[in-house]
Amino acid sequence: MNIRALWATFKFAVFTVLLILCALLLHGLSREIDIRTAVVYTAPTVVIDAGHGGEDGGAVGINGCIEKELNLDIALILRDLLTASGVNVKMTRSEDIMLYDAATPGKKKIQDLKKRVEIGEENEDSFTVSIHMNTYPSSKYSGAQVYYSPNHPDSKALAETVQGNIKAYLQPDNTRQIKEATSAIYLLHNIKNPAILIECGFISNQSEAELLCRDDYRHKVALTIYSAVIDHLNKEV
Repeated sequence: MNIRALWATFKFAVFTVLLILCALLLHGLSREIDIRTAVVYTAPTVVIDAGHGGEDGGAVGINGCIEKELNLDIALILRDLLTASGVNVKMTRSEDIMLYDAATPGKKKIQDLKKRVEIGEENEDSFTVSIHMNTYPSSKYSGAQVYYSPNHPDSKALAETVQGNIKAYLQPDNTRQIKEATSAIYLLHNIKNPAILIECGFISNQSEAELLCRDDYRHKVALTIYSAVIDHLNKEV
């Protein structure tokens, strides 16, 4: 391992420890405020959307990994980190399912996407973080990238924070820029509350697919997103 790689590993280790300490401190502080002052603090709700699920497996990686499984694992880790910090969290799914009513006529996929939009708009002050994996016919492409909804100005600000933290803490060589979502991304195109979609990496790229199949790397991805969400919430206070 070269010096640059060692330094990056050291920085991330320090970053991880600090995040955990902050999470514990924030959680303890929120408990103390609730108990001693009985003040109810209303914070924004973070809606975590694990893309795909159930019959919809999403993309299949070059190494056979299934997108829906990677999405859900990162989403659950992110949920636990935010919950430990006293943040209100709502999941679109916390298990391997599609979101549709079998008794309702119509395509399952459309029902599923509409339900995710509905969940993202249930709370007026919520914002949505959707977790996905990228794929491309050529295996040479890699790197996480964040898309944002054009329907609310806070979406772009959140996307910039997440993309910046990805470069700072996870992928120092990542030069990708945030992108405004088009109608091709149904959730971001239709939701009215702030929302972003994070393509956590290309599972069509051999080395990135192998990383995303590792528990420790998925934890790093979740921690990086967590840090950006906390930064965003602090700006909102």
